[in-house]
Formats: sequence, structure tokens, C-alpha cells
Amino acid sequence: MSSPSLGFDKSLVTRLVGSFLLVSLLTVALLGALAFAQARQALQDAVRHRLETSANLEEQALSQWVSEELEVFGMITSLPPVAARVQELLRSQAAKQDTSVAYSEVADSLTPPVRKKSAWQEILLLTERAEIIFSTEPKHQSDYRILDRYFTSGLQRPYVQKVYPSPMTFVPTITLSRPVLAPADSARPGRAIGVLALHLNLERMDEIVLHKRLDNEGAGESYLVDRFNVFISGNRFGTEEFPRGVRSQGIDAALQGRSGFGLYENYRGTSVIGVYRWIEELDVALLTEIPQAEAFAPARRLAGAIGVLGFGLAVFLSLGIFLLARQIARPVLEVAATAVKVAEGDLGARAPVMTRDEIGLLAKTFNDMTVRLSKLYEDLQKEIGERRRMEGEREDLIAELEGRNAELERFTYTVSHDLKSPLVTIRGFLGLLRQDAERGDRKRMEDDIRRIQSASETMMRLLDELLELSRIGRLVNSPEPVSLSVLAHDAAELLAGAIGTKEVQIDIAEATPDAFGDRIRLLEVLQNLMENAIKFLGDQPRPRIEIGAEMVEGMVRCHVKDNGIGIDPRYHQKIFGLFDRLDVDHEGTGIGLALVRRIVEVHGGQIWVESDGPGQGSTFFFTLPPVEAAVKS
Repeated sequence: MSSPSLGFDKSLVTRLVGSFLLVSLLTVALLGALAFAQARQALQDAVRHRLETSANLEEQALSQWVSEELEVFGMITSLPPVAARVQELLRSQAAKQDTSVAYSEVADSLTPPVRKKSAWQEILLLTERAEIIFSTEPKHQSDYRILDRYFTSGLQRPYVQKVYPSPMTFVPTITLSRPVLAPADSARPGRAIGVLALHLNLERMDEIVLHKRLDNEGAGESYLVDRFNVFISGNRFGTEEFPRGVRSQGIDAALQGRSGFGLYENYRGTSVIGVYRWIEELDVALLTEIPQAEAFAPARRLAGAIGVLGFGLAVFLSLGIFLLARQIARPVLEVAATAVKVAEGDLGARAPVMTRDEIGLLAKTFNDMTVRLSKLYEDLQKEIGERRRMEGEREDLIAELEGRNAELERFTYTVSHDLKSPLVTIRGFLGLLRQDAERGDRKRMEDDIRRIQSASETMMRLLDELLELSRIGRLVNSPEPVSLSVLAHDAAELLAGAIGTKEVQIDIAEATPDAFGDRIRLLEVLQNLMENAIKFLGDQPRPRIEIGAEMVEGMVRCHVKDNGIGIDPRYHQKIFGLFDRLDVDHEGTGIGLALVRRIVEVHGGQIWVESDGPGQGSTFFFTLPPVEAAVKS
């Protein structure tokens, strides 16, 4: 009888300590989660303030830089000597006069500032027809920029063309332009006769926003994006890493003209905290971001420290609770241990009465109950044994009767069916015999008598085999050790005529284990299986039958193997049924294999057939008890 054990899930001490530890860990986890949430919010606010401050400074620096460059450009080009030289070059160009002297003077005035200021990329002088007649980059001279906004707007007033990819250099550029007015002594003083333009490169912009780390530490960055989702800083413009531009929640919001703060994934798919804003005067989006992993690292470290400290404290307290609970629960555990012994069958076990309280009363009551249980158990065991014996006998009898009834039903049906056929034949030919006798046809009368005799012989053979089958329920002869190789040779001698007629090669294994059984019945088994194999060899040019036996799983397994016509796997069970014949062209009653199965089963064995199908031959296997097993029993 199995008995319950005081495992981890049922121990009173363990449950007390486990419950306290669970509550402690849940409390620590809750405190850690609250601390992490508060620290995360505080860090998020601090990071937001830092990012917004950084973005404000960067925006102011960009605006100041553009304003300063516009002011310096206006101041230099407004100097009287410079303005006069520019006006003279435009006048000479318009009058189609020699411009070499004027060109040289303009170059002397405008080239040095470009060389000195790293942010100045190129200065252009355009006529009122948009032809470039002077450039610090001579390769651009004689080009026309009539569609460029810095030209069309620069004819009217000082103008700043916001960040755009230059059609001449294909790099991001900001262009400053101002009109050149006709001198006072001209025919139309004050009229715009040309445009001075300055292309700025964005190296200074890179210094302000590109890869700026917050407070010179961490992995934060700032960058600019144009309306086409393209990086516009000098080093990143047109980067091959993002051929279709960059996108993120912050970038999309800024390009829609909104400014704000959020937690989102940046253009690389990294979770960041970011501040974004739209700089209208430059027509660009400015984003300043820092990875969330870096920003919230202190909060995670704080939560981890709380968790470690809380877990250590919970374990320490659990140890104290364990010692206290063990002392309190000891009497209960003693009663539980005694209950386990009783459950395991030790009805003489008694629980010690250690206290005078409710637990002591429980132990005393338990002991009284155990005494009564012991007596009741003895009486119950006797009654159960008797009932089991009677129930087993009843079940065996019912099973035997059901099997006999089912077998009798099948037997009655098949016998009535197969015996009816010869009787019908006899009855039919008796009628024909009467007609032939009346006509005096002796020859036909003899044929009718021959057919009646054949049908009666078939009926007699059926009755003999059925009688033989009915006797198989018991062993006619005393069981004895039987050599299967000798038995196979005896069966071959009985079938020598059929074997010789078909020239069948018989291979019998000599070293075979001995079986234990009725020798006469076992000879019938081998004879029937060999006769069946000979009958269905077909047109095999080299007919062969192999007989052998070996020990398999404590039983003697015999086999009769042929290379005949084979058996379709669908009929491997059907062939052992009573009167079941697969080939009606071969003579037989359909009882042979049923007789073989009955003999094998009476000996406590099994029989089956294996065949890959028509034309592949067949192998019949059957098992018998060995001599060793019979001796032990």
C-alpha cells in the first residue's frame, strides 16, 4: 500500500517559511518596482531638461552663426571700394567692354575673405540676367542660375536661402545673397543691376550639432534632417547607409512642424529619449537624443540594489522563522510522521503525546483511532480476499462462457452454410437421376451417381474435420519434449508424394530448440502448414520450403517459409478463419488453418503470417513453450 510523504509541498514548516518568504519577496519586488518607476520618472525629467537645454543652445548657435555670416558678408560687400569695383565690373560686362581690370580688382577684394573664413565656400557675382561673371571657383563662371531662389529673391532684398543641396556642388549649402545697386551717377541710380551671393559650407554646423555628446559623455547625439528625410550636415549628407532617408517618430513629428519630447525608436531602431523641434528660419528639423538604456541605467541599478538587499533580508528573516516554526510545529509533525507509518501499513505505530493542549488531545485521539483501525483492517482484509476470489472465479466463468457462446455461434453459422452446399448438390442430382432413370439414359445416370458420391464425400470430409476441430479444446496425448527438426522430417515423409510430384526442395534446420507439447497435434500443425505451402507454390520453377526454429523472448518460434504465390497483407488475419478460402480453384475445406491456430493456441502460443504480397512468398510463424518453461511450471 502506498502512503503519502511529507514532501516540500506538504511540510508544515516548509509551508510556513515558504509563505513568509513569498510575502517578503513580493514586498521587495513591489518596493523595487515603485523605486524603479519613481527613479525612472525622475531621470526622464532630468534627461528631458538636459536635452531641451542642449537643443535650445544648438538652435541659438545655428541662428547666431547664420546671422553673423550674413552681417559679415553684407559689411564686406558694402565697403565703398568693394562696392565700386563690383559696380564697375557689372557696368563693363553690360557695356561689353574689356572686363579684365575690373575682374582682377573684384577678385583681389573678394577672394581673401573666402580663403580666410572656413565657413565661406564660394562668392558669386551674377548679372541681372543671372549669368555668373565672377566666382571664387572659376569653373562656375558663365553658368546661369536664373531659377535659383537666392538669385530671384536676392535681386529684391538681402536673402538667406535655407539649407538645400547645391545643384553645382551637390553638397548641403546655405546661400546668402544681396542686390548690387546702380551707382548714383548712373542713368537709373538705385536699380538692381546684379546679385552678390555667398555659399556657406556646413562644417561649422557639424561642429554645433553633429555627434554632440551631452555634457561631453554618454552616447547622445544631435543631428539635422531636411524636409526629404535626409541628413543635411556636411559629413552625413547623402549617406549610403540610408539611401531612402531616415525616419522615426521624432523625425516625422518635427517635419510636420511640431516640437516636443518623447520615448521612441530612432532611425537605427534604438530606443531613445529625444527632443525634436522645427527650425523655421533654416527649414530643418533638429533632434537631440540619448539611448534609453544609458538614460535609465541608474534606475535599474537602484532597483537591483533594492532587490539584492531585500532578498538577503528576507532570507535572513526566513531562517529565524524556520527555527521558530519548527519548534511550534514539532508535535504536529510527530503526529504526521505517525500517520505516515500507519498509512504504510504499520498499524502498531503510536503518536507521542508531548503537550496537554489541543495538539496533545489530537495525538491521544489519533492513537485510539489507530487501535480501532487495526482491528477493522484485519476483518476487512479477510472479507476482501474472499470477495476477490469469488469475483475472479465469476469473471473467468463469464469470459469462458462468452467465448464459448461466440465460438458456437460462428461455428453453427459456418457449418450450416458449408454443409448446405453438398446437400444442395445431392438434392439437385437426385432429381436429375430420377429423370435420367425414367428416360433409361444409363450413361447420364452414372454421371449423376458420381456427382452425388463426390458431394457426399465432401460432406463426410467436412464432418470429419469439424469433429477433429471440436476435439482440439484438450490435448489428447500427454505433453512431452518434442524435437521440431525431427517432427519436420516426419511431416515431410507423410507428404513425400506431393513433394516429389512438384519437385519441391525441403530445407530443415537441424539445430532447433525443443518444444513442449502434444507431439501428434504438433505434427498435424507442421503437416498442415507444409501441405498448404506445397498447394500454393504456383508456377515457381524452383519451389522451395524452409523450416526452422529459434528461441525468441522465452518462447520457441517456428517458421515455415515458401517462395510461392504469396498472400495480400489485407488477408493475413482472414486466412485463419473457419471456412475462409482465398482461392476457390484449389481444393480444400477452409478448416486447415483454423485447425492449426486452434492447436497452437491450446499449447499457449500464437500463429501469424508475413508476406509482402502476391508473388513474394509467405512465411508462417508460430510459438510454442520450451521444455525449460514446462519443467519450471
